[in-house]
Amino acid sequence: HRGTRFPAYLRALAAAGIEVRDEDVAVFERHPEGAYRAAMSLLTRADRPTALYCTTDFAAIAAVRAAHRLRLDVPGDVAVIGVGNTPDGEHLDPSLSTVGPVGFNAALAEIVAGRLTDREGADGKVFEFPWQLIVRESTGGPR
Repeated sequence: HRGTRFPAYLRALAAAGIEVRDEDVAVFERHPEGAYRAAMSLLTRADRPTALYCTTDFAAIAAVRAAHRLRLDVPGDVAVIGVGNTPDGEHLDPSLSTVGPVGFNAALAEIVAGRLTDREGADGKVFEFPWQLIVRESTGGPR
């Protein structure tokens, strides 16, 4: 998937002086099976990567499953990080390191419940959900 996250990734690597080779990138369809196949294509190479950055948590979860299928240890053989901070990633074994908003689902539930109970209507309001790095087990974080 080459949406807005991939160009940001490329810019960050370029700023750090790290070259990205085309053969180190696997593009996937926007569904778990496509992400799984993309991860398998990288993880079965002779020069297998030691880390995978995935542009979504669902792709990262698929990458962890592909690694497990190949009997690779995550994070010992390959570290994996996603984007989105989804509940599925938090409950994965190993738990998924990610970048995303913290407390988003709980806040969203409050917003929706508030809108459902407010019969008068409410003034418009902007909600901010700052993103942050959440280090978990898939990159060697705390167990």
